[in-house]
Amino acid sequence: MFDFVHEKKRLVQIVLALIILPFAFWGVDSYNQSGNTAEVAATVNDAKITQQEFENALRQQQDRLRQMLGANFDAALLDNPEMKHAVMDNLVAQRLLVERAKAAGLAVSDEQMAQVIQSIEAFQDNGKFDKKRYETALANQNMSPLMFEARLRGELLGQQLRDAYVQNGYASNGVTDNVIRLNEQQRLVSASPISFQPFMAQAKVDEAALKKYYEQNQKEFQVQEQAKVEYVKFSVDNLLAKVEVKTEDARKHYDEHQSDFGTPEERQAAHILVVAAAAAPQAEQDAARAKAEQLLQQARKNPAGFAELARQNSQDPGSAANGGSLGFFGRGMMVKPFEDAAFTLKQGEISGLVKSDFG
Repeated sequence: MFDFVHEKKRLVQIVLALIILPFAFWGVDSYNQSGNTAEVAATVNDAKITQQEFENALRQQQDRLRQMLGANFDAALLDNPEMKHAVMDNLVAQRLLVERAKAAGLAVSDEQMAQVIQSIEAFQDNGKFDKKRYETALANQNMSPLMFEARLRGELLGQQLRDAYVQNGYASNGVTDNVIRLNEQQRLVSASPISFQPFMAQAKVDEAALKKYYEQNQKEFQVQEQAKVEYVKFSVDNLLAKVEVKTEDARKHYDEHQSDFGTPEERQAAHILVVAAAAAPQAEQDAARAKAEQLLQQARKNPAGFAELARQNSQDPGSAANGGSLGFFGRGMMVKPFEDAAFTLKQGEISGLVKSDFG
């Protein structure tokens, strides 16, 4: 056993850490917190491991596996006798470890406890220990500071005993004897070179045998396909340094390609529609025109009230609620009479009546 610890010291440290982590917050002292009346799951010497402590261990192990495995986690991993037995073995080992540490006279001072607690990031604010954050974090885990510190003291006590083994080297008598024996051994080695040249004259291979071997082992005579490529690289940055563009040439190019440097003209307009179909009787069209004339006069008297006038009177369902606004539009997007009127107006100007197929 000592041979293994000596040769695999780093591996033993990792294994011990994985065994101990699940019990960092509910270890040795959890039995004292739960009371003697709880159902007993196991007895270690004179100390008892309660059923509640065992279930807490299972739950903690499940949480740790969920974090490690992520989407691959399966709750059924812990729902088998082997896993439950392993969790119980870990609890027993932890209890024995702490008892052995106490028997060896090991202890954890209050100063050591304070240093460990203050170094835990979960209890820090901007790198400094925060008592309020400490108490809040424990409360979220249904744990008081006294309970946490008692469990942490037991964990640190066990850690002292583990460190005494994993941070020191041991060699058994058997290992020592083997090392001495190997160092004192000597080997006498003689070599007899055998040249292949004398055998070449005796080897006779006909064409048929060569062809057969080749056909059966073609991969031995193949190499990866390769290609030799030549290319010329043109750098835009290098070419730009050699190009000189005259101002008159740039102006000429701009004048000849003005459409490349702009966007088609657009207008933003609002309207009030009085519906009158092109095929409607003349009397109906006259009535629509009269109403439109009346609205036009009101708009010109009070241009600022155009939007409210449109909301109350426009029969265009798409724009009336927006105060008659049609947004931005370019040429070819509206009916011809409306487009011509819109693109001849100046900013803020109100046109006369415009007749289209809609009214």
